[in-house]
Amino acid sequence: MKLHLLVIHVQEDSPTSRPAGLSSLLAGWDVAIEHVDCDGADLTLHGCMDRRAIDVLSRRAASSCRPDIVVIETGLHRTCAGIRHAVDLVRAQWGDVPVIISGSTLSLDDNQVLATTGADAVFTGQDESSLLHLLGTFGFRLRRLRDRRT
Repeated sequence: MKLHLLVIHVQEDSPTSRPAGLSSLLAGWDVAIEHVDCDGADLTLHGCMDRRAIDVLSRRAASSCRPDIVVIETGLHRTCAGIRHAVDLVRAQWGDVPVIISGSTLSLDDNQVLATTGADAVFTGQDESSLLHLLGTFGFRLRRLRDRRT
């Protein structure tokens, strides 16, 4: 069965500078990836998501089927409060779906990020094998797509 991955982009910086992220690492694997872009939405002084970002995420979550895993990619540097807000919205919609945080915030201590955001894991690796290992900790084994050139 194909893994359904929901990737939520929460940025404080310019949305045009977002890296390809996990999607590029999973390009050769049998994974359905759905993106929700909250890019360009403002964060308040305390780092919470603004009303527009909340509306975008809430609408997309309501119209999406339940994902197997949610990844929140972020460029936040100053606070984890905005990430916590996104995790809370995901939990309200899908309950116990695993949530992984990925992005530049992760220069902080992993345990601190997990405690502050309520996420289940952080992804600090930059390669395919570390991502596959992380997904495996949640019980997911991915199937490699066949090379269509042969």
